[in-house]
Amino acid sequence: MLRLLDLGTVSGLRSQTWWHAVAETMQPGDAPVLALMTPGEPYVSIGFHRRTGELDLAACAGRGLGIFRRRAGGGPVLCDDGQLFFQLIAPTSSIPAALDRAWQRALGPAVDAFRSLGIDARLAPGNDMMCGDRKISGTGAAQIGEASVFVGNVIFDFDYDEMADILALPPHAKSEAARLMRRYLGPVSDVAGRPVTREEAAGALIASYGDAFGGMIPSSPTAIEAQAAARLDDRFSDPAWVFAERAPAPPRVKIRGG
Repeated sequence: MLRLLDLGTVSGLRSQTWWHAVAETMQPGDAPVLALMTPGEPYVSIGFHRRTGELDLAACAGRGLGIFRRRAGGGPVLCDDGQLFFQLIAPTSSIPAALDRAWQRALGPAVDAFRSLGIDARLAPGNDMMCGDRKISGTGAAQIGEASVFVGNVIFDFDYDEMADILALPPHAKSEAARLMRRYLGPVSDVAGRPVTREEAAGALIASYGDAFGGMIPSSPTAIEAQAAARLDDRFSDPAWVFAERAPAPPRVKIRGG
């Protein structure tokens, strides 16, 4: 049985700190959680082990974009209200130890949700969610305290030029990155061939995860989770956290696997 936290539209900061708070406070015997939320304003999220040197900081500032470092992996991502973010947060003890089985357990229901919307979705090597040769959901994972977290998104609209502009690339490479994103990233309505609303996508995710985990109980954040989110708001806004450099910048920009 899953707890459902459908938080609707939240601040950009809270679209990161809510799910981190659920993970940090989760205990081994707790029910897994499906969290759904949409950021109310755009921002840039960067993976835990990546360098802010991958970002064009002047372009981010010029566009008024905050930068938040998440504890899941992966490179820079432009997050905005054209996306629905979903997170499966579960006690690590309840997730298969084999990585391929863990990803299938965590994201298989999301694949089924996309299929229920009329999209020929599959989970490809590298854990990209694909339809044909187009990536339809950005995924990531982390282990936080007693919890394993698997994250993904449903893209309704995406500003490819803005995403390319915030990357630390020369102008010609930014143009090429935008071209490749248009070719290989697929908003849900494009790949479905019809308009898909947030409500429809959220409903598909809720139904699919509920079927996979034996039911769903709608809930609100607990007092402990709310206190943790408030603490994390401070951490995620701290430049010492955001600009901590943990690894060399990779020599390429990944659009999708392959």
